[in-house]
Amino acid sequence: MKTRLDRTHFLMWPFIYLKVLLLQGRSIGMMVFWSKKRMYNSILVAYSYSSSLKFSPILI
Repeated sequence: MKTRLDRTHFLMWPFIYLKVLLLQGRSIGMMVFWSKKRMYNSILVAYSYSSSLKFSPILI
């Protein structure tokens, strides 16, 4: 009984690993996407802030 259970567990393990890997990959992809989006937004904000400073030197 134990050997059969071990064998099925050994056969099932790659599928579980792949499923976990897929889920983690999706979450990592979302994290990368969100960090890129945040970086892009911060660059846009910094650029607009610097351009507004350039156009109005009274603020400095």
